[in-house]
This record gives sequence, C-alpha cells and structure tokens, in this order.
Amino acid sequence: LYCLPPGVTTSIAYAYIDHWMSVYSNEWCNYPTSQMHELGHNFGFDHSNEGTQEYGDVSGMMGSSDGQDEGPMKCFNAAKSWQTGWFSDKSINMNIGGSEATDNCLETDITGQADYVAVDTTQTILVKMNRASSLGRDLFLMYNKKTGVNSGTSEGGDTVMVVEAGAEGTGYAESWLMGKLGAGQSQTFAGYLGDDRDLVI
Repeated sequence: LYCLPPGVTTSIAYAYIDHWMSVYSNEWCNYPTSQMHELGHNFGFDHSNEGTQEYGDVSGMMGSSDGQDEGPMKCFNAAKSWQTGWFSDKSINMNIGGSEATDNCLETDITGQADYVAVDTTQTILVKMNRASSLGRDLFLMYNKKTGVNSGTSEGGDTVMVVEAGAEGTGYAESWLMGKLGAGQSQTFAGYLGDDRDLVI
C-alpha cells in the first residue's frame, strides 16, 4: 500500500488485480472505503455497478468510495462475497433447471453477513442462482442487514439485494445490482433459462 504526495499521479487511487500493490494519492490514503476498494482489486474483485452507472452499487466496497476519514463500515456485495468463499458453510448454490431438490424451489432463512458468527448452520447468508454461461450472468442474493460491520452500508440497508455477475462468481467480473427487496416484495426474471420459465425471488 503506497501513499503518494499530491501531484504525483492523476488518479485518486488504483491497484493491480490479484497483486500486492495498491496506490493512493494524497488524502485518499486516509479513507477506509478507498483503501478497501483498491484492496478489493488486489483480491481479484471488479467494480460493483447499478444500471448504466459504473461504481453505482454503493451497498458495498466495490462501488464508489466515500471521502471520509472514519467509515462508513460496510461489506462486499453478494457477488463479491461469494467470490471470497468466506461464507461457503452458509451458502446455497442453486443450479436452476437442475435435478436436485433445492435447484428450482428454495425456501430458507437468510441473515446478514454481520451475523455470521452468531447464527447456526441452518441459516443462509448467500444464495447463487446458477445457469449456463451461454444464457447470461448468474444471480446472487444476500440480506444486506444494516448492523455491526455493515452498519454503514450506503444503499439497500435491511433489504434482500439481488446482484448479477459473470465468471461463475469465482473470477474477476463486474457485478450489477438488479434489485432491493423489502418484506413481502418479489422480483421476476422472465425466461431465466432462455425459455418460457421465469425465476421468481
């Protein structure tokens, strides 16, 4: 992690993918979200977007950074969290259209990342809705509980966040925020498998 004085680089910060080096210009070395964003690139994460806006998903660290000395405390979004593998013991991989019992119909209790240690293994933190790459990117969902280490999430607090990403959720790929679902809400993805079957969350 290199902190450079003013005028050395025209970038506010940058990092190399799957590498040890991240670089920050002047005061951007002081901002936690800037540091975590660039370290995210070191970990192999791409940006978190929303609609046509790059960096637009500010629920987690791979959206745009905040120019604050303290906080805000937030985590990575569902796709990036899947990529880390940190919650694999509380994750479900649905192969939509497959033959397993949970592939096409799933009912589960879902809780936030901040509660990882406090919950038992019967509760779920992450769900991946997998489909063939030829049909498009996969969907990932997580409850964006606004508490503890995620108390400063800048978007979609206390909602179920639906995120789309490629690379099977394991490699460098941009993600897109597709939905924020509150209690009693649902979202339909028409023809998710390229036919007349819809996916309803």
